[in-house]
Amino acid sequence: MMTLDRKKNDAIDALAKLAGGMDGKSDTAKIREVIDSVELALSSGVHREKVFDTLRESLGIKMNFRTFETTLHRIRNKRKNESLEVDTNQKQNQLETMKNDFEEPNRFITPKERRSFGINALKEIDEENHIED
Repeated sequence: MMTLDRKKNDAIDALAKLAGGMDGKSDTAKIREVIDSVELALSSGVHREKVFDTLRESLGIKMNFRTFETTLHRIRNKRKNESLEVDTNQKQNQLETMKNDFEEPNRFITPKERRSFGINALKEIDEENHIED
């Protein structure tokens, strides 16, 4: 008779196996797993149809070509948005650090630091203007 702990361990092992492999995942999840390789192939000049056929054969994807293109577009957009969020958070942290440095009342700011703050401020303005164009 199997104990509860043994059943629990078997379930954990089976779920870990599913998470690590491609079995049981949606077609979109399968493409998401290999998106870097897909992008590499496409940027190397391989036709989308050939990439799609290769994915269908190797991963067992059952979607049609149009759905593949839509899925590829959505994955790219999500990656781009996540990248923008990370960039925005990093910029906010840099601005907070700069603001805190200026708010320290008894601290002497060296000419090198002052120049660095000015250069960074100009870069920020330039980036903002570039995005708006």
